[in-house]
Amino acid sequence: MKISVKTLKGNHFDLQVAEDELVSSVKRKIEGSQGKDAFPCAQQLLIHQGKVLKDETTMADNKVAENGFLVVMLTKTKAAPASGGAPASSSGSAQFQALRTMVQANPQILQPMLQELGKQNPALLRLINENQAEFLRLINEAGAEGAEGGDALGQLAGGYPQSVNVTPEEREAIERLEGMGFSRALVIEAFLACDKNEQLAANYLLENANEYDDL
Repeated sequence: MKISVKTLKGNHFDLQVAEDELVSSVKRKIEGSQGKDAFPCAQQLLIHQGKVLKDETTMADNKVAENGFLVVMLTKTKAAPASGGAPASSSGSAQFQALRTMVQANPQILQPMLQELGKQNPALLRLINENQAEFLRLINEAGAEGAEGGDALGQLAGGYPQSVNVTPEEREAIERLEGMGFSRALVIEAFLACDKNEQLAANYLLENANEYDDL
């Protein structure tokens, strides 16, 4: 079957794959089609409907159908850790870093982000709830603005709902971002965190897509 593969730069190309083909095999096809220098297999992340695809799963497993599309992005090469740490700890730390970055950019989104986090990583949310004081200290620690930290604290303690007022143009931008395969909640969070800049929000969502997957 034919699928379309989109890149972060907005380019796209077609690829022939089988329904039972492994994600790892599709990555090799992309490397062969686009060149090892441009898309090295080992650094590829394939995303479908906002979810990072695991190498050992098939196209059918991930509900990739005829004329569907994937997003391909490259991860940065990471230096090997000095000591062997637990994978769960590493992934939790990475996800927390993404959460902290967005909260510092816009403290008002902390509460809806925690709600979304509960769906994506219940274990991490449970840890946050059990250690709220420590969590807020870590959130505020890297923030340059004391007021932002205060807003974050108020959001977590009060838990009041967030109302989002957008123009028709901004609503269209949100819908376009949703069309990339991300949930509306994640799109709104990224859109607000990036000061309603559609391009920045798209880049943020794609660059951090692996943080939204259950690892």
